[in-house]
Amino acid sequence: MKILGYICTKNRYDSTLPMAMLSMIQQTRSVDKFMVFDDNSDTDKRDPKNMEHYNYLLKLLEQKGIPWEWVWAKKMGAHHSHEIANMKGYDAAF
Repeated sequence: MKILGYICTKNRYDSTLPMAMLSMIQQTRSVDKFMVFDDNSDTDKRDPKNMEHYNYLLKLLEQKGIPWEWVWAKKMGAHHSHEIANMKGYDAAF
């Protein structure tokens, strides 16, 4: 069974997003791919590669062999990102 792990987020760079990512990374059964759907406005969005604490999380994903993708979402709400995740061809998405 191939599993996609994803998080839909907006305005959580410095609060709960890093903890949610770490929680998903540390699951007993690793996901086959990890995605973040970033729904921040253009003026608020930040590149995770330019934030030190996200670099640690992204490197941890790579060390565990989990491919990851950071998607700039369409700013239409989490339900649209959920639909996109469900259409990625995985057996399960959470």
